Amino acid sequence: MPQLDFTIWLFNLTTNWLILTTLFVSFCNSQTTANITSNPKALSQENTPKWNWI
Repeated sequence: MPQLDFTIWLFNLTTNWLILTTLFVSFCNSQTTANITSNPKALSQENTPKWNWI
């Protein structure tokens, strides 16, 4: 059944995307936390990345 195969493929793709996105966000958050704890001036304007929307 091609329709079922496509549905399973789409489900696997979505699941992989969610897992990778979660891992990437967790890694970025841990890096940001490490920078803040190790650098007292991490919250200053020049060290804040422009894309940081958290």
